[in-house]
Parts: sequence; structure tokens; C-alpha cells
Amino acid sequence: AVPVAALWTARARGVPRAFTLHSSRCSVVENLPDGSRFVLITRDPRDVMTSFFYFESGKRRPRVEGTFSEFLRHPRYGLPAWFEHTASWLDSNNVWITYEALKDDDVATFGTLLSYLELEVPESAIREAARRASFETVRGLEEKKRHKPEKYKKDYRFTRSGKRGGWKELFGEADLEYYAELKAEIDVVVPAAT
Repeated sequence: AVPVAALWTARARGVPRAFTLHSSRCSVVENLPDGSRFVLITRDPRDVMTSFFYFESGKRRPRVEGTFSEFLRHPRYGLPAWFEHTASWLDSNNVWITYEALKDDDVATFGTLLSYLELEVPESAIREAARRASFETVRGLEEKKRHKPEKYKKDYRFTRSGKRGGWKELFGEADLEYYAELKAEIDVVVPAAT
């Protein structure tokens, strides 16, 4: 996360800043200048949990150990945390972008974001940025240089599959029921199922 003081200093100088974070809304919004804009980027939470489980499992010292079903139910890293985190931003976000939309048409989706930010960027630059951020490009970079080898197991790959619907490989019947219960309870609209 970016220190709030740095944001205020940047605003005072008239320099717009963009930053990413995984914090809940309540811990961030009250410290930002008026007129701040928010972009919520999400993914089907089932795919998030699948990816996150593989991510944690690839670490030499994972924060959570156990089965996938146990991971899903973890209050800090599992589905409860995803739903609560996402719900905390729903009243603040001005643009909601999904991983699924980026996979369908990254150039158009990124164009929507730039339009919202009132930034004019040539389409050729958007296409080049999309190419550089593609799964294939990032995978190629990772193969040239392993991501933090001291932190991850030897066979770990940050760029695991780059596909939608990977959750179908791990979710059992009880996991899907748990997901449906949380989704109904917390009332968060999630990206279209794949």
C-alpha cells in the first residue's frame, strides 16, 4: 500500500497519482482527498480462491496450510474475506472492471478505464500495453527469471494457467454450497460464471 502522506503530498503539488491496494475501503477512503476516483477490479471469487490457494501452496512458508476446502473457509484469506473486502468497496467504486472482461477484450476494457480517467491514449499504445501484459509475455519473462526463488518452491510458477474457470478443478459439492451461502448472505454481485 502507498503511504497516505505521499498521496496528500502528490495532490498538493497537483500531480495525479494512481496506486493499487488490497485493503478494505474503510481503511483507505477517509484518508484520500475529495474527488478521488476508484476502480474496482475483480474476478470470479472461485477463480480467485483457486489461484490464491496455488499461490500460497507455492510458498516455502505459506500463511495458510491445509486442504483447499479449509483454505476456502479461512476467515482472513478465504471466501469470507473476499466477499467482505469486495462489499466494502461497492459504494465507492466508480468503475468496476472484471478479469473476465479483460480476458474477453483487454483493449476495449482498458479503453473504458482510460475514458473514465479522462486520459487520451492512442489505441496503438493500448494494444502494445495489452501485448506486454499478456499471459504469454509475462510467462516468458518469468521463465527467464524466476520470481523470488528464496520465497517460493523450486517448481512454483506465478503464471500458472491464465484461464477462467479453473475453480472447477478444485471445488467440491460442499465448497460450491458454501460459496452460494456466502454469496447470498453478503449480497455481492460477482462476475459472470464461466
